[in-house]
Amino acid sequence: QKRTDWLDRPSPQVDYQLPKFDPAAPDLSLECESIMYDLMALALETDSTRVISLLVPGTGQVFTIDGEKLIAGYHGLSHHGHDPNKIADFNRIGIEHVSRFGRFLDQLREKKDSEDQPLLDSTIVLYGSGMGDANTHNNSNLPVLVAGGAFRHGQYHAIDRTKDPSSTPLYGDLFITFLQQMGIEREQFANASGNMNEFLQ
Repeated sequence: QKRTDWLDRPSPQVDYQLPKFDPAAPDLSLECESIMYDLMALALETDSTRVISLLVPGTGQVFTIDGEKLIAGYHGLSHHGHDPNKIADFNRIGIEHVSRFGRFLDQLREKKDSEDQPLLDSTIVLYGSGMGDANTHNNSNLPVLVAGGAFRHGQYHAIDRTKDPSSTPLYGDLFITFLQQMGIEREQFANASGNMNEFLQ
């Protein structure tokens, strides 16, 4: 029924101007990323979707930041071998990505949902990486940032399963909390069967 309801639903009208440049140009991937965040914010604001997934591209891209071309591509920099110059450029790319993500959160904070509340308050946003240590391609201790929803923010939690695997939450426990917050009563996700409800307000 919900799918057929969309057939006669008028397209939302938004005040957004597409860029004059080609966002698919290889050397404009950071600009393309900003546009994708703009479109995501508009899609949520107009209730065009309730779920969005974004994979940030550019793993082989040699980025240009502030007019300066970096010394290697993102993937090459991730295998930095503790070279301080590569680490510096790798960090510059990370800062660019996170600043664009921060701007997206600002948009959600400014836009209103159907109840005239900040859209960020009714949205759960997960930002992270599949690598805990890009240099070694280690996928333990993944960096995760959670924004919006009913979570207590302004905190940093170091969850290290290598120290106490039996009592340390799994990444899937966070997804169980997400699902339950969205009204989906699940007690298991992948190999996880706990939750992280202690981080809720």
